[in-house]
Amino acid sequence: MDGWIIDDRMVGLMDGWTDGSIIDGWTDRLGITCIIKDGWHLLCREKSVSQLIIMITAAMLLFGIIVFLSVTPLADCACTFPISGDYETSHNGEITFNETHLYYEVNNKGFLNFECYMTSGTKYIALSEQFQVFNSYLRAVICFDITTLKTSLYQMGIYTLKLQDADYQRVKFIDTTTTITDAVACTDNANTDKSIFMEKGTISSLTIQCPDILLGRFSYSFNDTDCLNETGYLDVCTDLTMMSYNYSYCSTIQAYSQNGSLNCLYSTTDGTTTSLYTYNLDTSPDETDYYRFTCFKVMQNGSQVVATQRPQDCLGTQTATSVDYTGATLTMTASVPTTTTTAASVSSAGLIAGIAVGLIILLIIVGVIIAYCIYLKYFKKDRVEPRKGLPPTSTGMPSLMNDHGKQNGGLHREFSVASTVGSRSNLIVTPSVLKPTLTSTKDAIEIPVPVDARKNQLPPLTDRSMNNFPTGRQNDEEAGQFEDDMADAAEVVAVADNQPMLVSTYTGSPVNNAVKEEVSP
Repeated sequence: MDGWIIDDRMVGLMDGWTDGSIIDGWTDRLGITCIIKDGWHLLCREKSVSQLIIMITAAMLLFGIIVFLSVTPLADCACTFPISGDYETSHNGEITFNETHLYYEVNNKGFLNFECYMTSGTKYIALSEQFQVFNSYLRAVICFDITTLKTSLYQMGIYTLKLQDADYQRVKFIDTTTTITDAVACTDNANTDKSIFMEKGTISSLTIQCPDILLGRFSYSFNDTDCLNETGYLDVCTDLTMMSYNYSYCSTIQAYSQNGSLNCLYSTTDGTTTSLYTYNLDTSPDETDYYRFTCFKVMQNGSQVVATQRPQDCLGTQTATSVDYTGATLTMTASVPTTTTTAASVSSAGLIAGIAVGLIILLIIVGVIIAYCIYLKYFKKDRVEPRKGLPPTSTGMPSLMNDHGKQNGGLHREFSVASTVGSRSNLIVTPSVLKPTLTSTKDAIEIPVPVDARKNQLPPLTDRSMNNFPTGRQNDEEAGQFEDDMADAAEVVAVADNQPMLVSTYTGSPVNNAVKEEVSP
């Protein structure tokens, strides 16, 4: 029994106790195990370290589970908000979202941290941390939905009844033992009041053109008691995205803006009534006398435009002629007629103008091309070098070009044994040889050559003409002399620069050993 010690305390034998009975934790020392010895004495020893660690770990786990179950509500584990970041709201100043929590100000209680507790259809139910009211601990709960209007701009509908103790804010206080359900949180599902909230710092990108019904310069009366006889002045013409009140005409504050300048932020039209949210450009509205957001309901009434304005939110009961005690009415007459030009139509007009200019330029280019073609066809004459005694071209005689496309141009060649004319190459010249100034196919000429009607033969070439045949490019003087030598009769076919040209010459008297060329049938 190594390691055992005898406790000095004596115990009386009780029912069920016999020698060897184990008593855990009999003493105040942690980790002590004792057994009954001789019915009267306790034999005790300390437990091993490993046993002690196991016991402590198990106790901590059990304690953690108990605490977790006691403080964690049975919430929807998938409850997450669709947005995150810092936002300015029309309903409740600034709020902050992250995936699972909402930092939200409750009147008379300050900012509270709300957890996304559960969802019910498209609605979110958020439950706040505990707060103390007198001697009790309470929580706040709200039920709402979120609709995306466009990037960084959202609409919120809150479906919890207004609470008098929270200055008629839509929130509900419950004790910490209340089980949360949608019936507990969503107590006003028929509510049609809407508020909007926008990501902080995005007003420049969210500003829109004001509704058509407000585009112009207006004189106005306010609440039928101020700015009488429409002595107020509103300008929505200088900047189509801004409502600018000129307080030098009437000093009564409008749209809860100290400076009188508001950006148009979001609008919808239902029938003849337009709803408009505006953003106050004051530096720091106090949300008591001056508000960041104002809701307008506007409609045309004969020659006038009538409207109601209300701070923060648009009410479901608000119309263009009626609003609750927190709002006011406006009667306006346009001094500059309202225009229906919108940003989209302005953009379309610019596009149409660009297309029209492009078409005009295209038509001008096509017209120039057509005019140039007409000029080439009817007015510009091909330049032909002086003939210098060559016979006319309209003799009516057959031409070497008649059968153009056939081999050898339609000619049948018979070669003599003459050594002076050994091949066709003796008869090849180019336009630049014949006349150095001839540089294009337009300079080519064709001169018909008489044919012996009885023999269908071309007269042979003379020695004189062959001996004088120029070789290589000649200067203008040599080319002119050559043309004089060819003046008796010739046919010249020029096809293109640096292309072959056939020249046949004759003097009227046969020469031995010359080339004889017959016209093919």
